[in-house]
Amino acid sequence: MISFALDSLKFNKKKYSIVALLSTVGFSFIYFILQVLGHLMKEDVASDDNSFIVLMVAFVAVFIVCVYMSISVVIHIFYKMRKNELYILKTLGASKKKIRRMYKGELIILGLIISIISFFVGLVITNTFLNYYNMKTSMNLGMVAIFFVISNFIFVTIGSIQFKKVFKELTPKIKNKKKKKANYMLQAIVGIIFIVTSLFMTHQEITVITMFIGIGILINPVLFLIISILRVLFDLLKIPHLSISLKQVLFNFKKIISLTKNIALSIALIVMMFTLYHSLRSSGVQYSSENMKFDSLIQVENPVQDFTINKDKIFNGLTLNGELNKNNKKVLIAGINEDYLKYENLDFANGSISELKKDGTELPCIIPELLRINNGFKIGDVIQAKVLDKTLKIKIVGSIYTYNLSEIYVSKDTLSEAMFNTVNISNVFYVKGDEAVVKNQLSKLGASKPEVIERDTLIQEYKAGILNGTEMVKTFLYVYLAISVFLIINMFLMSVEEKSRYNGAFITLGLRKSKVILMSIIEGIVTVILGSLLGIIIGGILIKGLPMFTLASYGVRVDIYIPNQFLMTVILVTQLITIVSILILSIFTTNGKTLKLVGKEE
Repeated sequence: MISFALDSLKFNKKKYSIVALLSTVGFSFIYFILQVLGHLMKEDVASDDNSFIVLMVAFVAVFIVCVYMSISVVIHIFYKMRKNELYILKTLGASKKKIRRMYKGELIILGLIISIISFFVGLVITNTFLNYYNMKTSMNLGMVAIFFVISNFIFVTIGSIQFKKVFKELTPKIKNKKKKKANYMLQAIVGIIFIVTSLFMTHQEITVITMFIGIGILINPVLFLIISILRVLFDLLKIPHLSISLKQVLFNFKKIISLTKNIALSIALIVMMFTLYHSLRSSGVQYSSENMKFDSLIQVENPVQDFTINKDKIFNGLTLNGELNKNNKKVLIAGINEDYLKYENLDFANGSISELKKDGTELPCIIPELLRINNGFKIGDVIQAKVLDKTLKIKIVGSIYTYNLSEIYVSKDTLSEAMFNTVNISNVFYVKGDEAVVKNQLSKLGASKPEVIERDTLIQEYKAGILNGTEMVKTFLYVYLAISVFLIINMFLMSVEEKSRYNGAFITLGLRKSKVILMSIIEGIVTVILGSLLGIIIGGILIKGLPMFTLASYGVRVDIYIPNQFLMTVILVTQLITIVSILILSIFTTNGKTLKLVGKEE
């Protein structure tokens, strides 16, 4: 079995190299995701990055499905190109079990080789990424083990499933076109029922899921209908090569629909992920601009006694650096009261600012929703924080949706008394209007080195912090974008390779090479455009769930900002690269040398 597998790998090295290349790229990126995920899950990584961990876990699951589908298409095409070999083995008396064992041996050996190569390629990508963000490049052995298990399991499973499908095709079945059309009609009716039903749902989550199911059911019949209409149209317009191209598409509809779905999934992920990134960034920037209602912020090194100039012009605050005992997370303990709402917004998820007035042995506090989610805190939990030289017991009585992820709010008077044994102590002053009066008053109180931060400067710093926080996601998405384009091109590479014999037959019958190339390009254009449109629709549905996702994972509210111009540019460039690649591949598969190579190999 091993000898046959090695001989087969050598004999089919050209086609296996295409399978290996596609698989290596996909698995390398999976390794990269797993390693980054492993680094973020370490104890020494700030808990604010847990939101990114949630994103990474969701993304690795979806991307594995994407890689699974992409490799499935390529391996299915590969096995179909080897049907003659399977038929010969079956004719010579080889049992189904023996043939399956021989081919499974190929898969195991090739899967192991691909996993090893993917490991080293992924290692280079991961180290480059981590070095760029000044993160430790130590290898997470647990994630390495998971990677080898996932990559080998996926590859061998895909190969086994596709082998069974192709092996069944050795027994020809009579196709019933009427039955096929009736099935598509039934699917269309069911899909329309799901979509119409979703329009009357009251819960957004159920609406998105129901509509998504409906569109999934409608994909096959709708694409079949569109291609059939185009074929009839080209027949009426008497454009034979276009009509023949679409007949080929219908003849190979299962393969075309698989390619289309893979393109659609890649485009949908691109639309969803870049919209998520842009929405978080834009909403954060907008939040920072709208949240601050003061003109300037004045800080002093040593707290001073409260003073009143004009309650509508100044708010006295007390802000101290602290550290949570649970995970050593650095936080800012901000003492506030009801007047604070005149100077900054607080978007409450739980509780209210009046909760801070409650008496008790613990200091009532309101924390960011993301801080609560990341640390598993519940309303009513008591946590300890080290502030200056004291340890405070703080009771969580509320949470807020905020992009300021490390600021804990408590009662100013209670904090002042706990830290300085007296109330009415301040070190931060939110000012509306001229800060000169406040600075003058501070100088009278003996405050040293008052630092004035203008609102615009503070907003710019706030924006910079938000943008820096999303920089890793941005880099991650661009890496994925490049990988997606490569996966799409490689799927078409195998598809065009399969058509080498058909192209040779057309040329032998007298059809010009230019017509053969044009037919391949038309088939590719139809597939790419339909896949892109389907991906945009699916991505648009998934986008509707982004506010729910960000609330659950990030603890912040977002408005959906779709980067339309950027996404259209990406999709058009992806389509152009794919079509140009199909053109180049079609030219190579119609020259004499390539046809001889294919014939020799098979």
